[in-house]
Amino acid sequence: MLLEILKANQIFTKDFIFDTLQTAAVQDRISRLSFDFQTKTFTDSANGKSSIAFDIRNLTAKLDKLPDIKMVTRSENLARPIKD
Repeated sequence: MLLEILKANQIFTKDFIFDTLQTAAVQDRISRLSFDFQTKTFTDSANGKSSIAFDIRNLTAKLDKLPDIKMVTRSENLARPIKD
């Protein structure tokens, strides 16, 4: 398992919108962004799927307009069929 720690001084909500024709409902500045995460990749030969499991821990951020984010934790497992 890989453990990473990320930090950023500031980022804007518009930076999370990947569709260039869309905009964020609230334009806000995010500062003091910090979170820890772990990832693991594996292949399940029984069902033919490759997977990525990840845990995001201690997500915190200060926002100018929206409420601050404090100590959020999230786990996910993303799977997809293996292509031949």
